Amino acid sequence: MDVLDELLTCFRAWEPDACVVGNVRAKDAIEALTRLRAENEGLKKLLAQCLPQVRGNRGAWLQFRDDHTHPTALAVADERISECDALLRHVDHALAAKGEG
Repeated sequence: MDVLDELLTCFRAWEPDACVVGNVRAKDAIEALTRLRAENEGLKKLLAQCLPQVRGNRGAWLQFRDDHTHPTALAVADERISECDALLRHVDHALAAKGEG
């Protein structure tokens, strides 16, 4: 169970007008968390859609590096490949943390 599920379960156990966090009513907290979950789902879909493009860009830079011998071209290609790798790690981590693996 993720944090949002735990909070929603907790807040749903309260009366709607009960203050659950400071002066935030349970009903308002549930509505806000439900909107957050929807936004989170949209973000996960967007991240998943970006993965093929980033992988494709990485492949193109690998091919570029294989096709060129000039030190500057190789340095640029290596930098772009590293950027793609870092982005892929971040996206993979974000999706894995949300159960999308």
